[in-house]
Amino acid sequence: MAAGFLIGTQVFTVWAAARTNGLFILTITSLGCVILFGLLICYTGRNTIQKLPRESRTILLVALAGFSGLMTITFPLPQRLTPDRFQTLVIRPVEESSAILIEEVKINGGPVILADHLPSTGWQITPYGVESDGKSAIPFVIQKMGEQTSTVEILLGKGPQYGQARLRLGWQEQLADLYLPATESETIFRFTSPADPIVWDTIFHLSIWFLIFGISLIFLSIILSGEQLASLANFFAKKSRSMLFWIVISFLFWYGFAYVHSVFFDASHFMQNGNFLPAIRPIGNDLNLILKAGDSVVSGGSPYVGANKYPPFATVLFVPLAIIDKQAAFQIQTILTYLSYALVTLFTPLVFSRNRTLPAFSWLLFGIGLFSYGLSFEIERGQFNLTAIACTFFAIYLFHRFPRQRWLAYILFTFGIQLKLYPAIFILFFVDDWKKWKETLLRWCGIGLANVLLLFILGKDIALTYLSSLFVMVNTAGVIDWPGSHSVFGFLGFVNYSLNLPAGIIKAFEICLQFVVLLMVLYCAYRAYRENRLLDPYLFLSCTLAALTLPALSHDYTLSYLVGPVIWLLAYLEENQADSSGQAALAAGQNLIPIVLLVFCFTGTFFSYLQKPVLLQNQFPALFIMLVCTALLAKRDTTTVMKDLT
Repeated sequence: MAAGFLIGTQVFTVWAAARTNGLFILTITSLGCVILFGLLICYTGRNTIQKLPRESRTILLVALAGFSGLMTITFPLPQRLTPDRFQTLVIRPVEESSAILIEEVKINGGPVILADHLPSTGWQITPYGVESDGKSAIPFVIQKMGEQTSTVEILLGKGPQYGQARLRLGWQEQLADLYLPATESETIFRFTSPADPIVWDTIFHLSIWFLIFGISLIFLSIILSGEQLASLANFFAKKSRSMLFWIVISFLFWYGFAYVHSVFFDASHFMQNGNFLPAIRPIGNDLNLILKAGDSVVSGGSPYVGANKYPPFATVLFVPLAIIDKQAAFQIQTILTYLSYALVTLFTPLVFSRNRTLPAFSWLLFGIGLFSYGLSFEIERGQFNLTAIACTFFAIYLFHRFPRQRWLAYILFTFGIQLKLYPAIFILFFVDDWKKWKETLLRWCGIGLANVLLLFILGKDIALTYLSSLFVMVNTAGVIDWPGSHSVFGFLGFVNYSLNLPAGIIKAFEICLQFVVLLMVLYCAYRAYRENRLLDPYLFLSCTLAALTLPALSHDYTLSYLVGPVIWLLAYLEENQADSSGQAALAAGQNLIPIVLLVFCFTGTFFSYLQKPVLLQNQFPALFIMLVCTALLAKRDTTTVMKDLT
């Protein structure tokens, strides 16, 4: 069917034909390809994939699908003749005894030079446009390549000498009655439904992928014997038990799809090597905002003189940087960001893992992350999300590893909360024993009270100003034309940019989605409570994903702290889970799908929304799928996680 679609649309150009003819061509070519491929499959006889073990067969198909996907996205595709790229406008007299006057045709808002499309016979140029001679039904045809972005308009003359005309744009048709007795006039006919390029681009690429997949499958089944095919399938099955295999495959997909395809295969035939994030000049915009607020505090003013949105104590923490040169302050913050990235990405999973060693894929993800979209965005803005998260993660480490230094753990955790607020969700890890719930609640209340009091460090009026702005931010709903905010609020606002739904409906959807996110975090917390797990990788990653999606403002630079929690969970899954035969958890079919989905969605966060189509630009769906997979894996986990770091 994929081959039939490609042959029918590209070779026979069905969109240039009438609807009936186009459907006939598509049907014949599709049936012909189905018969051809069916004969090829029958020709392979018993030497097929059906005789392989189920696990090996599944992994082989996945490997072939991955290979086909890489071929599709990393190799240049031919120019496609689909409705969004190939407009064929046909204007045909219905009767040979009447003429037609075409005064003007506009495609994509611009007039078409009619003389360039004049047929060799049957039509002539007049002072008013082009006119048929009234003796034949030869059509006037306009063909244009390129995306159809707006309504097509046809201005036709009306009068006693004119008759009926049939207008067709692709498979859309209209009948125009141009007869007008005793006078002359003109009228406009419109085709108001431009084709959606996203839909046709998806159909075209899926057809290419299915075609390569089918050909690869038949090719393997023909040239390889049953033993060779089984050996190949078993090779892939063995490799697939390694987490590194899926990370590399997923990253290669996104590298081809979001980098090679967008940079080298652009329709302009020029390399698109511009900035992959919305940079602001001068660099360090967000850092400059809080440094300006620090200057105001030093001079006795309010920290909210500009667009500062951070808690009062955050401004106090940046006062030392505010009194030095701004370029030096940016350099210091950049160094702190890189150190925090190393702590979050390598130190955290190292000290939280059972064996105190990191698998090879950890270093791969660490190295790739140094060039990632999220980290580059974090540094470009002069943001300090990684600093806040590093304080939080190190505080959790001190709390469990050095009980005598818990006072320092509480201070660091408080710094993290005051810098960004959302690290507060990691209070679930300040637990000595889940069974001692009274002691735990007392500790949590103490930390919470300390953070509330710190809001008043610059006075009651400053605290009330901040709380008022926070309340307005949380209760806002509407339209956002930027896809770079992956919170629930940002995602729904971006979706509403196209749907234009009332703010009340969007707010209701936001509350529902936030509730679902919290529900999955609470489920992971319940699993940790039931097993009395103090350092649970499932809960840790779910809290991280909630920190990314629940705040009203959560832009893509926060993606940089996702790497460490993912490394910890993947290392745990690869090293600590086993099935009844002692094999790694990745060999178990029930865990394979959520693990692969989690890895696939995670590696996609390394690339900018500017390198992806509109449907994939916002990161919230990927983060939400990761959260669902994390909760599902937690549900299926039957092993015991360590209760502390000793």
